[in-house]
Amino acid sequence: MSATKTARTANTVENANTTASTSSDMRPDSLPREQIQGSVRFLSGGIGWREAIAIKHAMHQFPLTLEFRTTANGKEQFLAGVPVTIRVPAGQVVLRTLSAGPFLLARLRPGKYEVMAEQHGKMQRREVEIRANGGERLVFEWNIA
Repeated sequence: MSATKTARTANTVENANTTASTSSDMRPDSLPREQIQGSVRFLSGGIGWREAIAIKHAMHQFPLTLEFRTTANGKEQFLAGVPVTIRVPAGQVVLRTLSAGPFLLARLRPGKYEVMAEQHGKMQRREVEIRANGGERLVFEWNIA
């Protein structure tokens, strides 16, 4: 992803964090469309302040939230275009996609999963257990000198 797109994404999400929202800001049409891959329903996005706010308000409805960001020269920036793979411990891939923004929300069945995300040629892995009630949030952050 270009530095310009990364910076634009960072500014957009930051604006979503600081902009006072009203119910009209969180229209359902601001939320990216859910996609289906196998048995997993997911959505990804967060570019544009309306979409970022809509995603933040929808997080509690999804068992897993992923967030992608980088720190470069001491400044945090949110990322889009992150390759993501989620698989069960036996190795079967249940989701493989490219994030459309700094957030990815997934409807996973209860169980244990390994989540992998790559950026700047560096792979990060996290293990997560999804429970019937509750949500998990994983933040993937890459530091760039």
